[in-house]
Amino acid sequence: MLRNIRGFWRTFWLALSLVSYYLGWRVGSWLIRDAAKRMRFRSWLMRSAGGSFANILGVKLQHEGSPPPSPCFWICNHVSSLDAVMLLLTVENPIVVARHDVQSWPVIGKIASDVGTIFVDRSRFDAMPLVAQKMEQSMQQGYSVVMFPEATTGKGDVLLPFKAPLFEPAVRLNVPVHYACCYYETAPSEPPATEIVTWWRESTFASHAWDFLRTPYIYTRVRYGEQPIQAENRKALARQLQDAVQGLFEPIR
Repeated sequence: MLRNIRGFWRTFWLALSLVSYYLGWRVGSWLIRDAAKRMRFRSWLMRSAGGSFANILGVKLQHEGSPPPSPCFWICNHVSSLDAVMLLLTVENPIVVARHDVQSWPVIGKIASDVGTIFVDRSRFDAMPLVAQKMEQSMQQGYSVVMFPEATTGKGDVLLPFKAPLFEPAVRLNVPVHYACCYYETAPSEPPATEIVTWWRESTFASHAWDFLRTPYIYTRVRYGEQPIQAENRKALARQLQDAVQGLFEPIR
């Protein structure tokens, strides 16, 4: 009973905060005409939103190493929708590359579109050049481009193979790729993170979110790579980054 009450209250406050920050972004982006000032406002708003969401959801974040500088090209493993909260607290002014179906999600899809998310349909190879162009433009404008190269969420017990095509912009622009690996844990008295946090079963987003909304605290660790990686082609870059992230990886239990 207490878990359900917690879930309902968190849902209410999370929805209220999400709408408030979104309206703040719409009003601010309309009033602030200078591009540099609008970018700084966006950065502050997204970092502030990440902190609010973490407090509401009971997320306790621990950093191991140093977060990447901004702007940058940054990748991380992907196991949960909570990765978005971790991202807002880690990378300054991110532009996220997300799967195309997120764009059709109620409310969240609209918000994600308006803050500049780059959507990609990985089943359409002909869409990759346009996505790569958008990623290049975002980096050139000073944003940090963030990608989850596994292209899907998993149980968190293994690192899934990285997809190479979207590393092409990093190769074209000759920019190094920063990397990290995230790990989730619940309290000993709670069900394990593989049942509460990770999103790998055939379940809806609402069902997945309801699991962690009812959990008192979720402990998150983000381990950062010491040096970014560059390579001459996207396949080599994907292989090297896979090996580097594997070195930081800890199976979620």
